[in-house]
Amino acid sequence: MNEIRAQPEAAWTLVDRKADRQPLARNASASIWDIGDGIACLEFHSKMNTIDHSVLEMMVTAAELQGRRIRALVIGNDAPNFSVGVNLAYVVELIEAGHWDTLEAFVRQGQTAMTALKFAPIPVVSAVVGHVLGGGCEIALHSDAVQAHAETRMGLVEMTVGITPAWGGCRELLLRACADQAGMKGPIQPSSAVFEKIMATATSTSALDARKLGFLRPSDGISIDGKSLLADAKAKALALADGYKPPESRELRLSGPTGALALKVLMEAGLRNGTATAHDVVVGTALARILTGGDTDMTRPRSEGDLLDLECECFMRLVRTGKTLQRMKSMLSERKKLKN
Repeated sequence: MNEIRAQPEAAWTLVDRKADRQPLARNASASIWDIGDGIACLEFHSKMNTIDHSVLEMMVTAAELQGRRIRALVIGNDAPNFSVGVNLAYVVELIEAGHWDTLEAFVRQGQTAMTALKFAPIPVVSAVVGHVLGGGCEIALHSDAVQAHAETRMGLVEMTVGITPAWGGCRELLLRACADQAGMKGPIQPSSAVFEKIMATATSTSALDARKLGFLRPSDGISIDGKSLLADAKAKALALADGYKPPESRELRLSGPTGALALKVLMEAGLRNGTATAHDVVVGTALARILTGGDTDMTRPRSEGDLLDLECECFMRLVRTGKTLQRMKSMLSERKKLKN
């Protein structure tokens, strides 16, 4: 396990490294900078570092930088929050206009960008700080490594607005849970563990808590001094660069409808005892379908692409429900979950 670094060897800000330089690439919401030693830095500069089309486009560009003498990529910036996730106002605009094809294309664009990071020919290190929520968390989950500020608040919070993670967040947590066979009992246990975490919108209170929740791995680093975060992330990227090989795609054997039914029984118990609402059950049913592999069983392995298809399918079904739209609009106007 990486030790917490109380006294980093060096500290710098992205502003320091950007001085008198031109970006390698830039658009309205993100830029890519050469920060020395063959390391590039992908910087978000949208409002609250929300993720929009331009951010996703630049993520793909950054993942393809190997041919420009770049050996590794750091994703980070000088802002107090890494990213609060998707631009929810844009999603609501598309729902209200009934632009379903455009919204599904946006979901697929996000999946493409996350997958490009995961399988990039160069290592990717996310330097996370402050709020790392929803799509921001999914970026970190798809990175080879994470360097986190000690006070990082990290989680998949999509349930709050009546949707399921759709950019690979379900897939990545499920892959991690299935890899932890020593801590799992029975074929449904990995799906159940991830299901409970996402349904509860579990959000870490610190980087150490994020490790306990599984959003950070034991190998991911923690920086106590926020001023050293980018320097620490760059050092981690350099350590990964030599001899780097991208991960291989994996297949999972999941329980299918039998497992989904077991999770639905848990949700209905919550409805009876007042800990869940009727729409929580609707969202949870969709989440259970994703995490148990859809129409499958333990004899038929599911690919990583299959899981992305399920994420997109369930997301698009949920955004067509009026209660999900009500939750989204409540979050935008009142900044809190609507219990409907």
